[in-house]
Amino acid sequence: MGTWDNAEAHGKVAARNMAGADEDFFDVPTYTTTMFGSTLAVMGVTPDVQPGLESVRTFSFDERFYRKLFFKDDRLVGAIMIGPPKGRKKLIEIMRSRQKIERPKQELLDPANLKDS
Repeated sequence: MGTWDNAEAHGKVAARNMAGADEDFFDVPTYTTTMFGSTLAVMGVTPDVQPGLESVRTFSFDERFYRKLFFKDDRLVGAIMIGPPKGRKKLIEIMRSRQKIERPKQELLDPANLKDS
C-alpha cells in the first residue's frame, strides 16, 4: 500500500484548491508494507522526526507482534505496528481528531479497547 492513501488525500485537496477553494492539507501520514513476511505499519509522527515524544509499547515474540504509540501533549500523534494491523484505522481516526487522551494511554495498545474510544 505504501504511501498511496496520502497521495490520494493530498491530490483531492490540491484539486479543490485549483478549482478555487482555500483548504489547508492535514492528514496522518501512513506507510504499510507486507514485506519480510509480516505487516509493518507506521502512522503519524515518530521520534525520528520529532524527538522527545512520550510512548507506550507492547510486544509478544510468541504471537509475533509489536506496537508502540507516540504522544505529544496527551494527544496520540503516531504509531508503529508490526504484525496484525487490527485497530489501525481507529488509531488513525484518533490521530486525525487531535483529541486529548483522557484514559490510560496503555489501553490504546489493545485493539479491543479501540471500539468505543
